[in-house]
Amino acid sequence: MELGSPAPPAALSPARRGRSASVTSASVVAKDETKFAEWSAGAGISLRTGTHDEPPIAARNLLTYLAKLDISAVIQQNGYLPSEPTPAYIPNLIALLREESTRRRGTESLTEKASEDLKGSLPVILFACRESRAARLSTVRSSEMSLRTSIDMIVNLVFDFDVSSYETLKEARLKMPKSTNHTYIGNVTIAETAAFSALVDYFHEKEVVAGDTPPAVCLTNPHYPHLHVLEFGLEHKATIEGQNQLIYYLSAAQIQRRSLGFTDLLVYGMTSSSNGVKVYVSSWETGVATPRVFIHEIGRFDLDGPMGWVLFYLFLRQISETAVETRQNFQSRSGAELATSIGLYGNPWHSGPPQTETDRPSKRSRSNGGNGGGIGSGGIGQMGPPPNPQTRGKDDEGHDNEWEEGSTMWTEEEDRTFSSDQTNFAESKLLMQKELGPPKDILTPCALDKLPTVPLDARCISFVEQTQ
Repeated sequence: MELGSPAPPAALSPARRGRSASVTSASVVAKDETKFAEWSAGAGISLRTGTHDEPPIAARNLLTYLAKLDISAVIQQNGYLPSEPTPAYIPNLIALLREESTRRRGTESLTEKASEDLKGSLPVILFACRESRAARLSTVRSSEMSLRTSIDMIVNLVFDFDVSSYETLKEARLKMPKSTNHTYIGNVTIAETAAFSALVDYFHEKEVVAGDTPPAVCLTNPHYPHLHVLEFGLEHKATIEGQNQLIYYLSAAQIQRRSLGFTDLLVYGMTSSSNGVKVYVSSWETGVATPRVFIHEIGRFDLDGPMGWVLFYLFLRQISETAVETRQNFQSRSGAELATSIGLYGNPWHSGPPQTETDRPSKRSRSNGGNGGGIGSGGIGQMGPPPNPQTRGKDDEGHDNEWEEGSTMWTEEEDRTFSSDQTNFAESKLLMQKELGPPKDILTPCALDKLPTVPLDARCISFVEQTQ
């Protein structure tokens, strides 16, 4: 880990705009490939997909390790099943997992620690797999929504291993870096919604709201408890807009780290589609006078069967483990050191205060990130309440801004959309109850062990081919 003095603030500070500066909302830029390309080029951010530029070796090695992993030796039925009575679908999915593992013919053994982690989490992983497969039979919920719910469940499972170390945020705002072409984009909001809660609350017969993304989970520093740095980004939009929103998150995360003196730390992110997730990694270009943030698309996980879900879980656990040193270093920093970094880099991360369950809004939060979410460790930022209708026309420096993120004002179209979402979720809940049986327990036995087997990719992980 490289730890040095922060780079000169002029290189990375947010835009200092004059009256003639162009102000464009982040969502508009993300949807327009031409505008996004202009902004990212001016901001020193480069996306690499299938080019001759190799991704960071550590990221490549991580996916290579997972692709070669052999878990057949550690899947012992008695050790991995929950207490009796065993749900009917568990043995069936374990049998399918054994079959997939044999077909992959992995050569690398799980470490003892990874084996213990998997042993304690496999029932939940298999439940997430079952939920995504079952929901595909539903005519109400889309396959994207079913996969999103299961992905959110695994993300929360991984980052809940040490609950005392994390803090849940309802909303967090990223201030984008300066672009030399004077195209300034507004802040990007990552807002918590109820996708994961919807899954859990279904089994407890609670009324919930439809949602889009998991919460942002952050670590705090005792000297400055409301500073946060993104560690992991997730976007559920399987579109160019979703990819560009993820680039917002990953580039801002690298800028936050550079302000603390870290220039060799990787930040991972994913975009999900109807049957899997694409994996991206961000890093700083080295050995040049003016560094850029490189973002590589490095591969994907197919989530059609249990093996893909197991590897996806182990991948997230690896990310969580590698963040330990960063978190320890951050927690050891004094308030003065953090304040200096904040001053140099113009508050590149803003977040609203943590909220309790009773603070959950009655309607879902608006967000330019829409379907995105982030997992983070403590870092740079500034606490402050989300914007309100009286201040939504100004940015943090008092200039006019086309503010959309986090707005509390709803249009008639949004009200209709929300009502439709609620109706669809209610219909989906009734249908799922009919198919799955009464929601008595999160692992209630049901007829889903008779689901037809779908063709599976034996590797479950595919790599982005590098052009020579």
